Amino acid sequence: MATVHSIPSQLNTDATAPVTASAAAAGSWQSGELPRRASYLYITALLSANDITIDGLDCTNIGPIGFSSPIQCTSFTPVAVGQVAYYEQ
Repeated sequence: MATVHSIPSQLNTDATAPVTASAAAAGSWQSGELPRRASYLYITALLSANDITIDGLDCTNIGPIGFSSPIQCTSFTPVAVGQVAYYEQ
């Protein structure tokens, strides 16, 4: 049987400032080899009903909601402090 694990998330501390994962690792689109990221962001919850941009996709008035499987992305832009719970891995 699966057990519940806690995920150590942090909250965004700046409204409207983009949060971005660490720099890309080896590979580039120009070389024909898909770029690999050194890490990704994983959104575990949206704690207030606000707009958010995730990897360039605008989401309107979404939340509050917790995700059983986190959203994997390379960046997000919140509109409120404490709106997003996330971790980087």
